[in-house]
Amino acid sequence: MIRHCSELDICDRFAALAADTVAKRAGECTKEGRLDRESWQEMSDAGVRRLAVPAKWGGEDGSWWDFVAAFEGMATDGTDLGFCLSVVAQAGLIRSLITYGTDEQRAYWLPRLLNGEAGATAVSAEEARNA
Repeated sequence: MIRHCSELDICDRFAALAADTVAKRAGECTKEGRLDRESWQEMSDAGVRRLAVPAKWGGEDGSWWDFVAAFEGMATDGTDLGFCLSVVAQAGLIRSLITYGTDEQRAYWLPRLLNGEAGATAVSAEEARNA
């Protein structure tokens, strides 16, 4: 296997977790057309969403490359494309919230997004709400 990530320990940690969680339920969840909420929570508990978030917002002060390493491991051994797409979509939302959100929005949403309580995959500009 070709390894693209520089943070192999992160990649390996999330690959092992995905093999033990996501992969075991992937077939069932795909067949039923549902998101694997158990694995979603287990990945949240393991900190995948906190990796690239600044500490002042509840994160680990890592980089987005750390998240990419975790995602590579998850995608490689998790074998659930829908799950992986949901994870990366939420990461995009989290990054947008950190970059463009207000302090009030960050304070309200980031704890919920990082701990797995909330799942969100899209943001919209205020100007677009009446479009």
